[in-house]
Amino acid sequence: MEDLGIHPVNGLPARGTRYTTVIPPADSNSAPLIATVETWESTELHIVILSRSYDPRTGDRTVFLKNLTRSEPDPALFRVPADFQTRDETGEFQIAFTLQKQ
Repeated sequence: MEDLGIHPVNGLPARGTRYTTVIPPADSNSAPLIATVETWESTELHIVILSRSYDPRTGDRTVFLKNLTRSEPDPALFRVPADFQTRDETGEFQIAFTLQKQ
């Protein structure tokens, strides 16, 4: 594990950490494989805002937070719909579901 310090990522201060894994040589490889995962976590929001992985077995991957809005959400999102009803039911009930193969 390597601490990468604090640097701005998409305008937010973030702490970076890099994890490196060395995979010993296999029969077909003459050199070890090196895989790394680098994460950047916002020091203010405490969420990962950027993650990069480099692995010769699976390829490179980058995941990042996009279009972050820090304004207050629309209060309408939290209003109970006018036609909402609650029911007070007693007695036994069943919940049925079917698993689907993918």
